[in-house]
Amino acid sequence: SGGAGGGGGDSSGGKATASNKIDDEDDDASEGSTTLSSLLRLLAKYQLAGISKVEQMEIVALVETIKKQEHQNFDDCAKKFSTIVQIDYYLQRSLGGGGGGDSVGSSGGGSSSSWFWALHSESQQSLLHWLQRKPMYWSSSKKVGVSVWLRSLPLLRQHVEAVVKNIFNKHQMADEVALLYLALNKKTALIQLYKAMRNEKLATFFSHHFDVSTAADKEDAERWRKAAVKNA
Repeated sequence: SGGAGGGGGDSSGGKATASNKIDDEDDDASEGSTTLSSLLRLLAKYQLAGISKVEQMEIVALVETIKKQEHQNFDDCAKKFSTIVQIDYYLQRSLGGGGGGDSVGSSGGGSSSSWFWALHSESQQSLLHWLQRKPMYWSSSKKVGVSVWLRSLPLLRQHVEAVVKNIFNKHQMADEVALLYLALNKKTALIQLYKAMRNEKLATFFSHHFDVSTAADKEDAERWRKAAVKNA
């Protein structure tokens, strides 16, 4: 009976130790976040001696990035890429070089050499979601090199579709995204956009078959293909 009681005591002690370890890790994470927040407040209030304002901005950007990365599922390569992009964005915004940008990549995306960190990352999906926190357009997508480093074709297609939707939502003009929808093989969606914009002429135009090789009526397809080339 004593042996069983002793065994039970050891098990309870083991569970308590494991629980304490988890609590300690949570406390450390919370303490780290609090420390970074305090550091940001101090950097915003005081100018450090011996460094320029731009250098202090770089430090602020680095601290902000580290703080945000606590909640991201990034590997080391993704962390390096996001740090470079975030610092570049912060400096551009703080120095007035694109402060009105809509997303991280809108005012700066680091140098093209930073794209190789993203290329070798195994956290590309998480990285893409991080970049897409705000609407991305072709300019911002190009600046962070998404089409260069994103290895997954399905993810790249999803990204392009999201960019196209963002462009249309911003300008509310089907002409802005017509070629992109055709490149994505989404002619039906494009026709619906033109109908929504009450442009029946172009909606009717795009409803015709332009591929002579697959058309049932090849003469009709050839006629519309020539019309498309003429109006391109």
